[in-house]
Amino acid sequence: RVLDGGFGRWEAEERATSDAEPCPLKLYSTFEPSVNVPSLRAEAEEVLAFSTAQRTPLIDARSAAQFAGTERRSRRAGRIPGAAS
Repeated sequence: RVLDGGFGRWEAEERATSDAEPCPLKLYSTFEPSVNVPSLRAEAEEVLAFSTAQRTPLIDARSAAQFAGTERRSRRAGRIPGAAS
């Protein structure tokens, strides 16, 4: 069990608690962007240039269903070749 004794025991032992929601990226990642991209959207030519140069990993941030090609919300279903989800 993760909390043997539950939350009550956690509080009884005067362990730290908080109602703030931390940013997961700050907790689990040390990512620092190395490219100055003016927007969050890349054109096909930009994606192709990056994936061809293999200078950086390409992350396809669409849902798992869109990545798998089972849900289509754009002109073409499926993942970006070479991308991770």
